[in-house]
Amino acid sequence: MEVFLKFFKLSIFTVGIVYFISMLLLYIFQDRLLYITTPNCFSKQNGFYLPNSKSFVNSENVDNKDAIIYFGGNAEGSELTINEFKNSFKNYALYFLEYRGYGKSKGKPNQKDIIEDAIKLYDEVKKRHSRIYIIGRSLGSGVAQFVANKREVDKLILVTPYSSIEDVAKSRFPFFPVSLLLKDKYRVIDLAHHLKAKEILIILASNDEVIPKDVSKKLIYAIKRAKVITLKDSNHNSIVYNSQYFKVIKDFIKE
Repeated sequence: MEVFLKFFKLSIFTVGIVYFISMLLLYIFQDRLLYITTPNCFSKQNGFYLPNSKSFVNSENVDNKDAIIYFGGNAEGSELTINEFKNSFKNYALYFLEYRGYGKSKGKPNQKDIIEDAIKLYDEVKKRHSRIYIIGRSLGSGVAQFVANKREVDKLILVTPYSSIEDVAKSRFPFFPVSLLLKDKYRVIDLAHHLKAKEILIILASNDEVIPKDVSKKLIYAIKRAKVITLKDSNHNSIVYNSQYFKVIKDFIKE
């Protein structure tokens, strides 16, 4: 019995040490999990750096009357995405923010600076264009909502969105005190009733393996007035290759 108790205490101690180390590593490396930065792969890019900022904006067709601002997902290189949009939105000016540390942007990504840059981009675009449509995908869906909370937007499109990064992290690490560990929580659920968008579209992937369905539904229930479309046979990353993806966005913008 005494041997068993010693073994039991040792096991509890070992589990406690492993748990503590795991929690410490999760805290230290959380930025690497949340922000998977992309290198600058293209030497020739049209665009500009935001005033008094380290962030680069990839832009195309800037002489068009109406504009689309796009906030991408994690590990999403804007120089590739904007080329895909050019074919579908030839009559719109396109502006793609490269988060700090991504592409040609300098510095390190964090919620505060990314949101400040996003609002600053909106203000720059508003000087040049009469109507602005905002698209945010995955991580960028949260960024888009922070902008729509501070500025008026004609139409807001959220692709594979979440209620908060905190909720996503809780689903992945249910045994850790995520609320205490997480620095950038992106609690867009708190903004749901204060979005200054005339119309809102939410696009979901039927087989999203990154953002749990319950997390997306939590946001949908909070916003209430959003139009929701689920693209079949799509996962979190493949949704952009779905044959209906650009059509759904284009139809919504033209409505």
